Amino acid sequence: DALQNRADALLGRADTIDALIDTTQEDLGKKRKEFEHYKNRAQTEMAISLQAEDKEALLRKEARDARLKAAELSDKARSLRALAQKGVNNVLEAALPPPAPAP
Repeated sequence: DALQNRADALLGRADTIDALIDTTQEDLGKKRKEFEHYKNRAQTEMAISLQAEDKEALLRKEARDARLKAAELSDKARSLRALAQKGVNNVLEAALPPPAPAP
């Protein structure tokens, strides 16, 4: 009788341990799925971040190039204005009568 009680207790304990193992396996399965989900999400976000950094670098380069081009065009415009002013001054000088000689 005592042996039977001991056997029943051991079987009950084994059932409890089996249930605990099953619960732990289910829990680990859920955590593994969550881990994979977040790992994939992190990889996707990392790729997006790298693309954004590449795009930022490209935009910075294009902005530098645009500033350089704008400076070159500004210099050309300044030269053209100076040339035009010189032309206007030459035309005005040619159109004015020569000054009268001083007595």
